[in-house]
Amino acid sequence: MTSLGRVCGVPIPANCQTPDGGEIAGEVTIDNVEAGWFSGLSATVKTQVMNSIAADLSKSVGVDRTQVSVTISASNTQLSVKFTIRASGARQAEVIQKELGASDVKRRQNVEPLGFKSLTSNPAARSNPKLPVTGKTSNVGVKRSLVDFKTALHFVVIEVTMPYTKAEFDADKQVPPFALN
Repeated sequence: MTSLGRVCGVPIPANCQTPDGGEIAGEVTIDNVEAGWFSGLSATVKTQVMNSIAADLSKSVGVDRTQVSVTISASNTQLSVKFTIRASGARQAEVIQKELGASDVKRRQNVEPLGFKSLTSNPAARSNPKLPVTGKTSNVGVKRSLVDFKTALHFVVIEVTMPYTKAEFDADKQVPPFALN
C-alpha cells in the first residue's frame, strides 16, 4: 500500500501505532484548601467535590467530564488527588500528558499551576480566602493499551471488483502499467 501510495501521489500515514489507547494517570497536589473542611464533609458532599475537581481537570485538558475519575485524600492545607483520564487514543493521551506536564513540579522550577475554580469559588474550602486554589501535578504518565495484531477489530478489508472473471485474469492482466518500488 505504501508503494502504491507513492506511485499514485497519495500520502499514506505511518504504520499504525500498536499502542492505540491511552490512559493518563497521575497526581495533583492542590494547595490552599482547608483540609478540616474537606474531612468534615459527608460522603455525598465529598463525592460532589470530587466530581467538581474532575470537571475542573477535564476542562483544563479539554476532554469530556466522563473521561476523568479522581480519588482524594486531605492533609493540612492540601488535597492529594489521584486522577485517571481515559483518552480516545494515543495522540490525545500525549497531548493531555504534555498539558498536565506543564504543571509538574519535577520538570520545572516555575511551574504554571492548574486552576480549580470549583474550590476557589467556595470560601469555606480555602485556607487563605485571599488566594486561589491551585494545583501542581506529579507522576503524570500514559498507560497505553497494546493492541494484539490478531484482534478482529484492527485490520483492513479491501474488496476489488475487476471488469473480468477470475479465469480471464491471466498473466498479461496481472502486470501493472507502472512499476512499484
